[in-house]
Amino acid sequence: MKRIVLLLTALLLPAGAAAAQSLAFTDVTVIDVEEGTAEPGQTVVVSGDRISAVGETGTVEVPSDATVIDASGEYLIPGLWDMHAHTFSVPIARDIFFPLFIANGVTGIRTMKTDCFASEQPDCFDEGFDEGFADPLPSIYDVKRWREEMEAGTLVGPRVVAGSAMLDGTEPGKPSTVDASTPFRPATAEHAREHARILQERGVDFAKIYNFIPREAYFAFTDEANRLGLQFAGHVPEGVKASEASEVGQRSIEHAAFTNVAEECSAREDEIRRRLRAELESDEPQIVPIWLDMVESHDPAKCAEVYETLVRNGTWVTPTLVAAEVLPGEIDFDWREDPRLRYLPREGRELWGDMEEDFDRQWGEHEHTLAQFEREVTLAQHRAGVPLLAGSDAGTTGVFPGFGLHGELEVLVAIGLTEAEALRTATLEPARYLAAVDTQGTVEVGRVADLVLLEASPLEDISNTQRIRAVVADGRYFDREALDELLKGVELHRIRTHSAA
Repeated sequence: MKRIVLLLTALLLPAGAAAAQSLAFTDVTVIDVEEGTAEPGQTVVVSGDRISAVGETGTVEVPSDATVIDASGEYLIPGLWDMHAHTFSVPIARDIFFPLFIANGVTGIRTMKTDCFASEQPDCFDEGFDEGFADPLPSIYDVKRWREEMEAGTLVGPRVVAGSAMLDGTEPGKPSTVDASTPFRPATAEHAREHARILQERGVDFAKIYNFIPREAYFAFTDEANRLGLQFAGHVPEGVKASEASEVGQRSIEHAAFTNVAEECSAREDEIRRRLRAELESDEPQIVPIWLDMVESHDPAKCAEVYETLVRNGTWVTPTLVAAEVLPGEIDFDWREDPRLRYLPREGRELWGDMEEDFDRQWGEHEHTLAQFEREVTLAQHRAGVPLLAGSDAGTTGVFPGFGLHGELEVLVAIGLTEAEALRTATLEPARYLAAVDTQGTVEVGRVADLVLLEASPLEDISNTQRIRAVVADGRYFDREALDELLKGVELHRIRTHSAA
């Protein structure tokens, strides 16, 4: 299939979407996400791409040229962030994923493994997550072009914080060997430092750490990255402790427990790590029995010390619980019967099927035990004061871009967070993580105009984040009709270009 380069229906500015202008939401209830309170009877004025005024209705001057939205009985929150998302190929990302994010009020995403070193060439494909796609993967240069198009108003999409290609071992899924080391898959300190310099030159927003970068190479990379001012986040490598990653400045740790903190929290940590290393070096590794032993040997007191380190260093955790949500009776994510499949391209369906088979083969009858453990660990992290980021792992099996973020918020409330606490993980905490609290994360004067207008309060029921009347993305107003047109455009585009075989 040829690379799609035309802007199709899903990316054209919908009829109900207004370009950046003056807007005024009157008689709206503003949600203060920091305090977890609601302030009724407010007027919020947007001028261009910024919030220019907030105050009691009748006391705020509304510009004569403003589009006035009567929002009485409705609720205004900051735009939502999905802090752990994936994209597929270049055309699928921009033509399908981006409109889905905006239609769901997700005005910002942090993409994990954005870059592809050879993607300036037409044959850039990668192992594992992205194999099977007919079109090339995005590179950081694609992301930069997308930002320019969004700024010009020719592309509908969220703000993108772009991660690097995965910093992994020399052979995907296997411990690294020095002989096979290269600057692109480093196993030596020298190559790891060079890798950091390559990423800095390419202009990625952060480096994505993965499982199999060797210990020596990891610490050499982090030292060089810190020297360069390059942020890094992701998994904790197999040979590194979560507390050590935190101490050297890893900005966030992805996923709740396994391959991250569970090993260090085990009362039999040394034994667990020896077994894990031996299993990973085998031809057909069996990891789940070791994970079950981590559950059985979990030491809350030992883990509390790990969490103290994370809190002291300001290390965030992105649990991504919805991606592994398998507990019955609370939230149903049977993707094969989900009507939202009409938005997923054929390649995505095939990938999800393959991933689900691999998941079932590995987790099998133990999925309930492992999922429940991840819930318990996440709640313990929260209660210990570890800052959490809402991330859906969008693009993995059953996690629809945009929609999945709302599922993650529901799971966070289901495990014990309040609605206000869950909402902060997708608004204020991302702003803090990005060191952007002066411009993002709250509904205040001077903040960027990323807003979501809801028909019901998310402080009463977190599922109300899905009752979206309108979205403002960088000052551009999408009413309900425009949002529905985005969804219809995605479906039409998928049928035309990525339909199931």
